[in-house]
This record gives sequence, C-alpha cells and structure tokens, in this order.
Amino acid sequence: MPAKKRKEETVTEENEAETEMENWTEVSSPIVGTFYSRPSEKEESFVKLGQKVKKGDVLCILEAMKIMNEIKSPHDGTIKR
Repeated sequence: MPAKKRKEETVTEENEAETEMENWTEVSSPIVGTFYSRPSEKEESFVKLGQKVKKGDVLCILEAMKIMNEIKSPHDGTIKR
C-alpha cells in the first residue's frame, strides 16, 4: 500500500505549480476560426511542446471567413502546453 502524502508536501507542490504558471503568457486568438497547427498535411507543426520560440514566430494559423490568419508569439519563450 503506497504511503499517503502529508499535507505540507501537497501544499508545497501546489505552490510550486502556481509560481511556475505566474511566469506563463497565455496566447489567445483575437478571432474565432478553424485552428491549424501546421501549414499543410505534409509539413510539421509550427511549434512543439518544449520548443523555444522568438517574438514573431508563427504559432498556428486560424482560418476565419476564408482568410488564413497567422497567430504569432508576442515574445521570446518556451512552449509549455
């Protein structure tokens, strides 16, 4: 039978997760549309988990009203999820 975690350990893990998330920037779309993670079926995704990106790198494409809109990174960083 596995040992139960003590309350202090659980609280510490939650605090660490919250602190890490404070440094995140959520990139959201200014429009509603169809999401494309890669330029075409034969090409790789624009970004992958853990990849470093620079300001202006294309993260994805959103199609809205037959127009393809590139969603770009607002600053340098690492893709977390």
